[in-house]
Amino acid sequence: MLKSVAVIVVRNFSIFEFATACEVFGIDRSERGSNVLAFDFRVCTPQPGDVRMKSGLSMNVSLGLDATADADLVIMTPFGRNEDVPESVLEALGAADARGRLGDVELLRSLRPGQCRSSEWPAVHHPLALFP
Repeated sequence: MLKSVAVIVVRNFSIFEFATACEVFGIDRSERGSNVLAFDFRVCTPQPGDVRMKSGLSMNVSLGLDATADADLVIMTPFGRNEDVPESVLEALGAADARGRLGDVELLRSLRPGQCRSSEWPAVHHPLALFP
């Protein structure tokens, strides 16, 4: 059962796709009586601190990539350029993929809260293929 979700953000990440992950997993709807579980929702980055978005805004992120180590689902938000992704992020994504816990934020657009269980995630484009 999906209980914890870690979202990785790097410099120049897209606020829209990040907001999609927040909407699906980051809002506690458990008190509405809809049998929707509250997720342990984590936002992480390679170097905790202020992370600048593509829009020019910035967000303070307090968790490092170690927050992905035991997450049931790891999501990488879209970002500006390949150069914006440090090797440590690729390692975290590779570890999540090896555990079968890597998801694609684009898939979230078609899900309703409470609909997602890890067994329902289809195979997704392998993000590490972007970085030969």
